[in-house]
Formats: sequence, structure tokens, C-alpha cells
Amino acid sequence: MIADTPVARMSIAALIALLVISAAPCAFAQGSPATDQPTTVRPGGAERFRNYVSDAAGPVILIETIGWAAAAQVSDTPPEWGGGARGFGKRYASLVGQGVIQESVTYALSEALAVDSHFHKSHKHGFFPRAGDALIQAVTSRRANGHRVVSAPLLAGYAIGGLGMMTWYPDRYTSKEGMGYGGLAVVSRAGVNLVREFILRR
Repeated sequence: MIADTPVARMSIAALIALLVISAAPCAFAQGSPATDQPTTVRPGGAERFRNYVSDAAGPVILIETIGWAAAAQVSDTPPEWGGGARGFGKRYASLVGQGVIQESVTYALSEALAVDSHFHKSHKHGFFPRAGDALIQAVTSRRANGHRVVSAPLLAGYAIGGLGMMTWYPDRYTSKEGMGYGGLAVVSRAGVNLVREFILRR
């Protein structure tokens, strides 16, 4: 269960820490692009769709999902799915489904609001400025002029993805657990953003 376990409390603490750390760059930016950021334009429609596919089912995401599925397997969540390869397969497919729902909602709302919710590498220098940029992108979207705003598409995607997953979970799981999974998705995206910023080339 996500709602009332030490794992849930750790996840909530991590989420709070993420929001506090992420708020620091915003406090200085005041809704404006950073002075060392180049002028940005919103990617074209074809590139935005490729970004959506990458965010929903790209190699990095599918590998990350293996880790989350393994954690669920070890914690036997949900226990009704059992163990072994069959149980792992169900948990992996469930998490992939959550991700597809999450990213589809984010993509659709980003298109409707004309914002870019995809991760972009920082143009800043130094570990902490770059890490701050990576973390803030877990909860913000970028307008065509480069201004970052709190992201309704991302936040809605997290919530609906977690709630959507409850439709195939055992009946005893409720929207409370679904929102818990949505919170974990925020932390997960922040972690993936850090990997993309410091490890991957693009």
C-alpha cells in the first residue's frame, strides 16, 4: 500500500524536498528566463510528438520502469499479483500503462496550452545550478519565449496517471493510493531529469 507505509512517508518527504530545492531557482527567476539561457522557441509539432513518444516509452523510461517494477516485486505490491515472472510482468505492464496515461495527458494539455513540458538540458554552469534546472523541470513547463511556469500539464499527468492505474489494481486500492503513485511519479521524473542532465548526452 502506498498511502500509509514508511515508503509513502519517505516519498512525501522526498517530494517536499524536491519542491523546496526547485523553488530556489524560481525565487530568483521570477518567471523570467535565466540570463545565461539562450533565446528559446517552442519545438515544431513533429519534434513535440517525438518527445512525447520518448517520454512515454523511450529507452530511459522503460529501463527506469524495470527498477520500479523490481521494487514493487520485492515489496509484494500488490500481493494479489503474486511473485515470479508472471507477477513481475503484471507490475511492469502496470507501470508502463501508468506512464503512457501520464504522458498522454501531459502531451495533450501541453498542446492545448502551447507550452513545452519536455526536459531540456541546462545551459547553466556548475552542479547546483544545473541540478536545480533539472529538478524544476519536473514541475514546470516552458513557454515559447523561454519563461517557465508551474506546469498544469505535468501535474495533471501525474495525478491522472496514478488514478488511472487504480482501474486495473485490486478493488481494495482507492484514489488515495492512486494519488500516492502520482506523487511518486513526480520524484521519479526528477530523478530521470538528473540522469538526463548529468549522464546522458541528450
